[in-house]
Amino acid sequence: MNKHPFLKVVVFFCLIGFSFSVALCSEQKVRVIKKDAELKILPQVESTTIAGLPLGGEFLIEERISEEWIKISLPPNKDGIVQSGYVQVSFVQFLNLQEESRESKDTKLVQENVPKKTNINFKLGGGPFSGKGYNFSHSWTQSLETASLTDSIPDASGFSYFGGIGLFVIPNLEITADYSSASSTVNGEYSISIPNPLYYTTIATATGQKSVNYKLSNWSIGLNYYFQISNSGASFYIGTGVAGAGLSLDMLQDINYSQTYSIYVNQVTITSITLKTTNLSKVGIMVRGGFSYRIGSNFGLFVEGKYAPANASVSHGLFTSETVSLDFGGFRFIGGVRIFI
Repeated sequence: MNKHPFLKVVVFFCLIGFSFSVALCSEQKVRVIKKDAELKILPQVESTTIAGLPLGGEFLIEERISEEWIKISLPPNKDGIVQSGYVQVSFVQFLNLQEESRESKDTKLVQENVPKKTNINFKLGGGPFSGKGYNFSHSWTQSLETASLTDSIPDASGFSYFGGIGLFVIPNLEITADYSSASSTVNGEYSISIPNPLYYTTIATATGQKSVNYKLSNWSIGLNYYFQISNSGASFYIGTGVAGAGLSLDMLQDINYSQTYSIYVNQVTITSITLKTTNLSKVGIMVRGGFSYRIGSNFGLFVEGKYAPANASVSHGLFTSETVSLDFGGFRFIGGVRIFI
């Protein structure tokens, strides 16, 4: 006579449930659908990375931790050791039938929350700038002697502000557009040397200064190509495209002076200096290179160097037959943050 029928029934159903669970887990697989998928020690984005997961790789699910994380196991290594870790659901595709309803939800998460290679990203930052000044001099004959004028603006320096937008049309290739501006104030230095009308070999010189506004702007439209560093969030990029540079500079327009002289005295004093804003622009080709490091799904850092030449000549305000050469292009260095949408 069977004394424990109830216990046998319980054991029977436990064995069936265990067998069903084993069979179910063995059928549960995921396929990696994002190039930057990583296996983490803990189910946290900031957790240490065990390894990068290859695009298209398939792995067994050990456990579903939450709506955002699952635990998977890697194939045995050469020593037969199996490593397990956690991966975000949004980086994989479920392959088993039991997860079809979840797969639809996961696909939506990928579309809404995970930056893709076709995503839009914004760059915000800045960096130091250096603007080149100029030295101009002119001489003429006055009272049978040589009179002269100098007009000098020193190099300007300061901080430039930068903003840009990028769109990945295909993996690793980005269309970009950006704009930067910078401004500074420097002291223009001016001098005038005038001979004595009565005693020709006596020449008097007067000097003066005036505050000068120096403003630079740069824009560019081009392409960047990215070189991924393994499966990390770091990459190098190079690019080229069309660039424009603009310069707004206060230049000498007029200078007035007074002169006091006798046979033994010759004194010259600058009474007024008049400046006029000159605006120049130039369009050409630019080249650039940079480094980008992605931190999480929607945030990153970058540094970039860009070279775009820009040179122009403008007639001097006082002596229109002569020109002043201005160089407002060159190398620019910037850095900042990237925001992925």
